[in-house]
Amino acid sequence: MGGGNSKSAVWDNQLPDLTDKVALVTGANSGLGFETAKRLAACGATVVLACRNEDKATKALEELKQGLPAAKVEVLKMDLCSQKSVKSAAAEFKARHAKLHYLFNNAAVMATPFKVTEDGFEEQIAATHLGHFTLTAELLDRLKASAPARVVTTSSMMHIFSGDLPTTVEGLNEKRFCWNIYANVKLANLLFTRELAKRFEKAGLANQGVIAVACHPGYTATNLQKTPAYGPEWFSSAMNAMFAQNVSMGAQPMLYAACGSDIENGDYIGPIGMASGAATKCTTSDRATSDEAAAKLWENTVKMLKCDILS
Repeated sequence: MGGGNSKSAVWDNQLPDLTDKVALVTGANSGLGFETAKRLAACGATVVLACRNEDKATKALEELKQGLPAAKVEVLKMDLCSQKSVKSAAAEFKARHAKLHYLFNNAAVMATPFKVTEDGFEEQIAATHLGHFTLTAELLDRLKASAPARVVTTSSMMHIFSGDLPTTVEGLNEKRFCWNIYANVKLANLLFTRELAKRFEKAGLANQGVIAVACHPGYTATNLQKTPAYGPEWFSSAMNAMFAQNVSMGAQPMLYAACGSDIENGDYIGPIGMASGAATKCTTSDRATSDEAAAKLWENTVKMLKCDILS
């Protein structure tokens, strides 16, 4: 299933002292990313808001500082749809910081009309999977230098509606129904985490505490629901009001994945009620447990990006 079967007790929603820890959160100007950044900063972490829109990120930083004047927060301009931008942002981060304890691969593009990026990739897979793959590759040295460290990648309940992923580069880039693409990229997030966890294990990094974890927020009210494919704004607002949990609850799986003392390499975290509730360890769809699919996605990703992680 997609996060409905609890494997452990719920998290107590308590974060440790994070003084001297460094976190990078993609898509941190609103929603889950902003809430996660706020909670981390409140516990003393240095938090980098990695966002495409620098103005929105700056406003988010100002809002965060209003509530937490002593917060150590920075803005990093990065467009995940552009490989050039991701590499440039990673270089800038490394110029600022020698360590990275928490990398949150959080940002996503949801069910947008078919579009090809400047690099020739379908937009949803470019932003949600490929951009984060490159970011993780570029920052691996900082993660290794910070052991223990965690790569937390946000998936979705929608992954359970994915079919088998295309097995070719051309298939991954193929035009199809926007919601099918979104379900596919959310499955890709889980397969990426599965293969990354295996590579951390093989390289001996997992023994040092460098691990990969996936999570999903259930049904949480965020700006993602404002996509045209979700329906008129009045409809998404009504659905959110009736069924969605707030971002404070939705961010719990991300925070548990990053800071939980019992988190293990390859874990998947989500709400105990699948769509809502306190964070707990949970299960994925059968497709997301396929080592063969994970390896094939990784192979195709390397072909697309001409870069690898722990090859």
